[in-house]
Amino acid sequence: MTRIFFILLFCISAGIFFTHKPPTAPSFLLPPKEIPSSTPKYFYNSLPLIPQAPSMHSATLTALKDGSLLAMWFAGSGEGKPDVEIYGSFYNPSTNTWSEPKSYLNRFKLKEDSKQFIKMLGNPVLFRSPSGELHFFVVGVSFGGWATSKIYHYISKDEGKSFTYKQRLDLGMLLNLSHLVRTQPVALQDGGFYLPIYHELADKYPLIVRFDAEGNVLERIKTTSLSGQLQPAIIPTSPSECLAVFRNYYDKPMNMQYCFDGGKKWGSPIPSNIINEGNSIALFGIGKEIFLVHNTREKNPSESRGTLVLSQLIGNAWKQLAILDVAQGTRERGKSVEVSYPTALSNGEWIDIIYTYNRSSISHIRFNTRWLKEKQ
Repeated sequence: MTRIFFILLFCISAGIFFTHKPPTAPSFLLPPKEIPSSTPKYFYNSLPLIPQAPSMHSATLTALKDGSLLAMWFAGSGEGKPDVEIYGSFYNPSTNTWSEPKSYLNRFKLKEDSKQFIKMLGNPVLFRSPSGELHFFVVGVSFGGWATSKIYHYISKDEGKSFTYKQRLDLGMLLNLSHLVRTQPVALQDGGFYLPIYHELADKYPLIVRFDAEGNVLERIKTTSLSGQLQPAIIPTSPSECLAVFRNYYDKPMNMQYCFDGGKKWGSPIPSNIINEGNSIALFGIGKEIFLVHNTREKNPSESRGTLVLSQLIGNAWKQLAILDVAQGTRERGKSVEVSYPTALSNGEWIDIIYTYNRSSISHIRFNTRWLKEKQ
């Protein structure tokens, strides 16, 4: 009997081994092609303030089917405070106005949905999948600080009017702790997508998580073992290749890394001509052109996040095209002076960039491709 049991166990194990196939290499959906504009257009405004939540940070952005936009960010009395909630606002491009912010999530709601104690909320990330659903990821912390966080996942099927809880991302190592999101996912031709994330406890490194068309996790890929690389931003350069750039924890040159085989293989990171002093960055593409939104000290030497800049990739070097904004004010009693944490979105005709202004508001810049062409 024992012998038969082990023979059966061997046959079952062998069957699983030989029939199981790892996820195949996916193909990227490419950035939108340019839609030419005859007249340059540029708009600047701020999203509405929230009286009961004066500290605002880490905005994310996605497009809706009717051409409007949905932005989300976290706001409360201060970063890491228990009263922080995730707020959202809709943008009407015909009037260049944002709706009054709505609270989408607080720690009590996330606790109820996830069945876990939640101490505080952090970075939200929005994304429209190729199937049309809106995905909303958020960082939640049960104890300690951001280095002990987890990522939670919601889905909307009504264009962002409401979101339904789907899952906590179970990403394995170290009790599933210290995984965070910040930058936009990348769409795949099979209807799935890659979510860039990063690990922060002890060693700091980037990863990407692959999802299928239903939003289920397929695999997790560590892109590099180089320490100190956070908040990866990714842009496809062909159906099988992509470029990633990183926030550098060590205040050194921003590193770049190319991927192959649909993100299954990665080259070695290479330093760029951009200095990154621990600042979040954003990429967007129009056709084959790649653009970077990042910080410099150019107009505010005392603040590493004081100047927000737009640059374009030429070869393997970044060429500055425009200064987008400069933070005003002076640092007093810890008061923030920054134009930081950009998120960028392009549909081929319009480019929308939202970012933190002095932790007291979320700013929005919108320009068309004609305006961009005149800067090149």
